[in-house]
Amino acid sequence: MQARRASRSGRFADPGRACAGRELRPHRLVAATAFRNRMFLIALDAKGGQWRKASEALRHIQRSFRVVEA
Repeated sequence: MQARRASRSGRFADPGRACAGRELRPHRLVAATAFRNRMFLIALDAKGGQWRKASEALRHIQRSFRVVEA
């Protein structure tokens, strides 16, 4: 039996909206927010070499994910 890894999760500041993010597996990030009875989700996935070069940028994208009212 394989041990489950703890995933990182967190909430992001977005006035008036609930936003949450999670690291599902190593190198796989998701973020979600709800707006006008709809759920919006972004998923980021990288291979090992890509992750080493761009992990901070990918985490920034995850934290800054927003739905902007037009």
